[in-house]
Amino acid sequence: MNCLCKGSWKSWWKMMRMQIMNDMKRLERLVMVSIWCIQEDSALRPTMRKGLESLSISISDGDPPFLCDFRISACPNLVHIELSALNLKLCCIDRCSQLRLLALTHSSLGELSLQDCPLVLFQKEGLPSNLHELEIRNCNQLTPQVDWGLQRLASLTRLSIECGCEDVDLFPNKYLLPSSLTSLVISKLPNLKSLNSKGLQQLTFLLKLEISSYPEPHCFAGSVFQHPISLKVLRICDCPRLQSLRELGFQQLTSLVELGIIKCCELQSLTEVGLQHLTSLEKLNIQWCSKLQYLTKQRLSDSLSYLHVYDCPSLEQRCQFEKGLEWCYIAHIPKIVIN
Repeated sequence: MNCLCKGSWKSWWKMMRMQIMNDMKRLERLVMVSIWCIQEDSALRPTMRKGLESLSISISDGDPPFLCDFRISACPNLVHIELSALNLKLCCIDRCSQLRLLALTHSSLGELSLQDCPLVLFQKEGLPSNLHELEIRNCNQLTPQVDWGLQRLASLTRLSIECGCEDVDLFPNKYLLPSSLTSLVISKLPNLKSLNSKGLQQLTFLLKLEISSYPEPHCFAGSVFQHPISLKVLRICDCPRLQSLRELGFQQLTSLVELGIIKCCELQSLTEVGLQHLTSLEKLNIQWCSKLQYLTKQRLSDSLSYLHVYDCPSLEQRCQFEKGLEWCYIAHIPKIVIN
């Protein structure tokens, strides 16, 4: 009553209204869960997605671990997920906009996919040590850091990071990723300025690298591949301001089998790359590079068995059958597809 006597009853009433509204929301969710439990007709049950806030699953000692795949989608009020002592092959979580914590306590997990969960963070203990595939898409709070403990994941072979991660301007940092990686996909990190050659040097077993959707024209500056690595597949896609691949260090990619350059509309020449030195290259795919004019100044390697050029008007003219200025450098390739 003191607060009312002092004329602050409006503040008190505002506070009470907020409390009542919060209590009503909680009550509404409880009623949904109750109806879901007692309603025999499944068509009349309210969806659990609306009421679910916390989910915990655990296996007691001696119980058979029948659960292998865990998938949950579009639960807008879900805040916390704890999966304890489970032996999972796959965990897939997407479109949980309020999810803040994923705890995989003492669990075994093969593949983890997180999509459109902008607030989610990992528990302090990190990820299961036997994880071999990790996909992260549009999870803004999950900025790749050393404290994730990724480097200790000796079984991790595939990592895909797409969208979000707005604090990342250099990737991957040295000692961030485990050397066991064989496939790395980096896409749509909005503030990425450059790839870190020192971080890539640690990936001695990397076979596939896909880099796409970068606004910076110099993200490949500084000899990205300074030392020979075992890379077999390289795809560079949707880099609209990329003007040159001179400093990428193609001469070090002696094991490269497949190369794709797609949607790099400012790229004008590949002659400085030295494609003729890629003596293991079998497949070359170039698409939607509207300003690209020059492919090579020397005969491409005899290892090349497939060349595809699509929607690159100037280059298509130079590679024209028996007439193009660069036809003599590619005529020996068994299969050539132009547009």
